[in-house]
Amino acid sequence: MPIKASTKLKRSLLIIISLVATACSQQPTPTGPTPAAPVLAEIEGEPQRAEGDGRTEIVWLAPSEWSYLEYVVAEFEAQNPDIRVEIKQVSAESMFQEVENTLGVGSSSPDVVTFEASLSAYYGYNGWLESLRNDFTFDQKQDWIRASQMASIFNHEPYSAPITASTQLLFYNRDLFEQGRTNPPKQESRWTWERVMSAAEKLTIDEDDDGNTDVWGFAWENIGLAQLAPLAQSLSGGMVGDDGFTVEGMPDSVDWVGAFEFYDDMYAEKEVASASESFNAVESFERGHLGMLIADGTNIMRFAGVYTGTGLSFDWGVSLYPNFKKGEVSSPVGGWHIGININSRQKDAATRFVVWLTTGEGAETMWRFSTPGLPAQKSLLNIIIRGSEFDAEPWSYLRVAANQAMENLGVLPVTPGFPYYDALLQGMLQDIREGVDPERNLNSAVELISLAIEENQR
Repeated sequence: MPIKASTKLKRSLLIIISLVATACSQQPTPTGPTPAAPVLAEIEGEPQRAEGDGRTEIVWLAPSEWSYLEYVVAEFEAQNPDIRVEIKQVSAESMFQEVENTLGVGSSSPDVVTFEASLSAYYGYNGWLESLRNDFTFDQKQDWIRASQMASIFNHEPYSAPITASTQLLFYNRDLFEQGRTNPPKQESRWTWERVMSAAEKLTIDEDDDGNTDVWGFAWENIGLAQLAPLAQSLSGGMVGDDGFTVEGMPDSVDWVGAFEFYDDMYAEKEVASASESFNAVESFERGHLGMLIADGTNIMRFAGVYTGTGLSFDWGVSLYPNFKKGEVSSPVGGWHIGININSRQKDAATRFVVWLTTGEGAETMWRFSTPGLPAQKSLLNIIIRGSEFDAEPWSYLRVAANQAMENLGVLPVTPGFPYYDALLQGMLQDIREGVDPERNLNSAVELISLAIEENQR
């Protein structure tokens, strides 16, 4: 039975949900026509779009942060001259609301929608997306990394196809490590969380008489599940039951409590991370006031100066996402997916576009021209892993990200209740940062998440 959110609950959560777009969706648009990065194709002249009357027109809803989509579409139209694609773009943080306002009310447009991977089950279960069960070959599906495949399926039904993959990395300021007389992580190494804590204590510097911290030792980019759920997963903490709805015994388990007692210690006991809601971790890192940062891999492009032409003023590096000393390795993987509006009047044309965009030549065109994240296809990730153009820093950092994405060790909860799960849990994690007891907070989170999912199943 599809979830039918009550108006009151929906309104209260939409405000929260609109603020939790992942880092991979918030990168600025490159300023010039030829970004200085080996992963982006050079663009020459204006795109040549297919002409002619009688073409089937479809509308594609995509993030406004994605650049040069007209070139991607022109390539598709050249190979499919009977189809015309109209691009409609809204900001990544507005995407959830836009889909709710169109597909959520039964509109036939847009025909093709783009959304964060974790929302696939929510949209599919609500009956907003067409099943893609028979639209891809076995080889095409096998080329997607495992985490991306899993995120697209709910109750054995595939509702979306992956366009990008994203993974979280440990960024660090080598200059601050040298000043603190401690060694930074090595590229391709994976530190333990215990070692991260120890290094963060050495890197944190109080300078003024009021005790204001001039340099923080560590920070997470945000409080999203993509960055923080793997803390619990490293200790074998579960996310959601096999039915996609049960959360009791998951975020309120001893594994989650233990993981987030460590999280709390970063702020309260050790005081190596800023608990202020106004603290911007990425900007602090860019200013040289942060020793280590857990952030989305798309920040490699930002820190390398692809978007502004100017990179960081200090020596920096990346390494793999940490795990607990006695825990398992869990590397978070997210990204963007694409799906077909179940009420579209042009499903055949929309299907051809979705298949082209997420496989083979189309997927490579999309990766090289537009999206700021990693590709979700193994064949394209292998270009990064094996290509000589990724041997030197900072482009070798993309190889670190690609290798970690291929491991597919951290899958976010596949549940129709994800918007409520994510938004409510983020609020609780903010409370933990501000000193509320982790166990009590997580127990409350589970009660609220369960209530939200139960109410919206009615």
